[in-house]
Amino acid sequence: MLLLVACTAPVPETSSSGGADSADVTDSGAGSELAPGQGCPNPADLYAPACVVRYDVEVDEDDWVAMQSAYDRAAANCGDSAQVRDKYPATLTYGVESIDVGIRLKGNACTFLAGGKMQFRVDIDWVDPEATFHGVTSINLEAANYDPTGQKNGLAYSVFRDVGIVSPEANFATLYVNGEFYSAYENVEQINGHFLDRHYEDDSGNLYFFIWNGHYGELRTNEDIGDVSRWTEMEALVNATPDSVSWEEFEDRIPTLIDVDQLLLALATEAVVPQVDGVWAGSANCYVYDNPLGCGGAGCFEYLPWDMDSAFVAPPLDLCPACGSSPETETADPITFISGRGPARKWRLFDLLMALPARRAQFVDDLALVLDTAYDSATLEARHAARFAQLDPWATIDPKVDYARFVESNTQLSLLFWDRRAFLETWIAANR
Repeated sequence: MLLLVACTAPVPETSSSGGADSADVTDSGAGSELAPGQGCPNPADLYAPACVVRYDVEVDEDDWVAMQSAYDRAAANCGDSAQVRDKYPATLTYGVESIDVGIRLKGNACTFLAGGKMQFRVDIDWVDPEATFHGVTSINLEAANYDPTGQKNGLAYSVFRDVGIVSPEANFATLYVNGEFYSAYENVEQINGHFLDRHYEDDSGNLYFFIWNGHYGELRTNEDIGDVSRWTEMEALVNATPDSVSWEEFEDRIPTLIDVDQLLLALATEAVVPQVDGVWAGSANCYVYDNPLGCGGAGCFEYLPWDMDSAFVAPPLDLCPACGSSPETETADPITFISGRGPARKWRLFDLLMALPARRAQFVDDLALVLDTAYDSATLEARHAARFAQLDPWATIDPKVDYARFVESNTQLSLLFWDRRAFLETWIAANR
């Protein structure tokens, strides 16, 4: 049963320094009454888990119409997406703070639904490239139409963090556009250079967005230098094994390039969740950081999870025809499962590691470790119920939400925690 729990937090004092990064504000913004259940709408930490933060955006009416028109055209024909990524000037107000920003649509145009909720990215550094706001340069407002639960990202990232994988923070946010409530979202921390600064001791390494479907890593930091030689070396090693590179050479060299222990634990976490649109499932969606202090100080690549709105339960086909179908996620095999969203094959590196008996055994042990440390069904259900209680008051008044489906999908999600764990316990016992 999902329990409705009021979630509030202590009211912080307001800083007098005037800087956006140092302010602790509590004002509600544009003055409209808050819906029941929203606590601490303007905390200093944008991702404070106890808070439903509030963002007010002022954007020219013609620009707002242009974004809606681009969305509608893509919903009718996702090939017609010429203006989907166009960015428009706006003013972001957060309590008593205001800053000039850029705003654009986000998400895969082929997953837009007619009349659906638009997702947004707000770029703090669009006007001033040096600007930050409460330590971030981008705000992600995520509510994929194919995730009727409205909360998969934050739940999945919490599992990764519990096993020690660096992950984005995520809470909930309400968005008001030109003074009117538009919708509620997951407020997801963007992985970029500022993320590295927040989460790593050394943030000078290369950050890549890993696009498995295109077989490459797209450089996202240090673009002015553009040195991707280490990434190229890793790809070449993976692609050449075992044809022109021996298994022995692969086993010796791959741990000098990527933290294999961290990768296997991360992919085991993807498998446990399960993330059907992730690298483990043969699709895409993660970042990779070339951590200068990784692998005991020698430096190596580390996995960073991203885009978890397809975790736990595969997207329903009626809400995402372009997503493709996936088998029942609660019984997804941790090694052989391939998502209907991917290129119908695993990442070659994963296949190579699974061909090594010691690494395969390590992966199975990692699955058990995730269950023991981060996938306790009762804990997840309680965490889910608390997040549901934060989001539910907004879902009841959100014109973009099918409320009956919102409740039904969250009930199904709660049941999956138990079904997935039961399947994995049996699978691990049979495969050790």
